[in-house]
Amino acid sequence: MVLPQLAKLNNYKCFDIFRKNLPKNIDNGIKEIYFKNRTIYILVSHPTIKMELSYSAEELLQNSFKQDSSCDYISENLLKVIVRI
Repeated sequence: MVLPQLAKLNNYKCFDIFRKNLPKNIDNGIKEIYFKNRTIYILVSHPTIKMELSYSAEELLQNSFKQDSSCDYISENLLKVIVRI
């Protein structure tokens, strides 16, 4: 269990795990990732990257979060993933 004070810091660790599992060209196109109101927002730089992530982001996130037990909070509370340009 993650302390509430460290929750945001832990989110960044989980997002780093997610980004390491992405192909290099997609990872380079991601500007920002954040978790708010049970939703993960992924901001990207190009429509092609948005389209590719829109189809596979939720599955990729869940698979990445299974690698680290400290990501359980996000995994259990995630309702949706929104990819924006």
